[in-house]
Amino acid sequence: MKLLVILIFIFSTSLCFAQIEVRGSSTIYPLAKKVAEKFNQEKRIEVDVLGGGSAFGIKQALKKSGIGMVSRELRPVEKELGFRIFNIAIDGIVIVTHPSNSLQNITTKQLQQMLDGSVINWKTINARNKEIIIIGPNKDHGTHASFLKLIHAKKALDNIQFKGYHSHRQVMSKIEKNKNAIGWIPLAHYNQYVLDKKNYNLKAISYNGVAPTIKNIKSKKYYLVRPLILITGKKPTREESEFINYFSSEKIQKMILDLGYIPFSSKD
Repeated sequence: MKLLVILIFIFSTSLCFAQIEVRGSSTIYPLAKKVAEKFNQEKRIEVDVLGGGSAFGIKQALKKSGIGMVSRELRPVEKELGFRIFNIAIDGIVIVTHPSNSLQNITTKQLQQMLDGSVINWKTINARNKEIIIIGPNKDHGTHASFLKLIHAKKALDNIQFKGYHSHRQVMSKIEKNKNAIGWIPLAHYNQYVLDKKNYNLKAISYNGVAPTIKNIKSKKYYLVRPLILITGKKPTREESEFINYFSSEKIQKMILDLGYIPFSSKD
């Protein structure tokens, strides 16, 4: 009898511990974490989600093990590696400043000049005679690469004014504490942590006269937009396929919208 109880315990626990590794994009991380919790409750399959940036997600897929999260389009050289790509959502990139900054709108040209170091003082932009401090996610992040690509930055950020951080929450915290700072973060994080939860006090800036809203992204008026994707380096396992397909379920599509992202199916 005791042996039977032990065997039943081992069998029931093993059902819960089939594990999927999901690694990469910090933009996708809060969403994937929530989805994983629901998935585990329903399917009894544990999903281990870890952020760290899209570069980490690419490395995960290169290992041909688990699922990578990437918050940008794959580069041509990456597409040649044969990754399987699964679109899960759309997200914008929002430009933010300290709330005391009088700036309401910024143009592509002004951003390019800030990033290449040809404009280093706010007086050129809004008559505030202070040095411009540029804060953003570091180069491992898809949000970093997507932003530079979308505004047609002429060169990689290497000027002394730029301060890159490992997490988007660090970026938000640093900008909130610096009256001379400007930077960029995922729109979904702005919606969650600034508008909904009030964790940070930041001001969103219009880009080329268009406000960074889900409505403006859906109507294709707001240009700073990128795909959120899951990738694998081989055919997904049965459990991995179940998890990827779970993003398309009605309840998860609603969760995607509730968390401030745009479901891929509603991009048009």
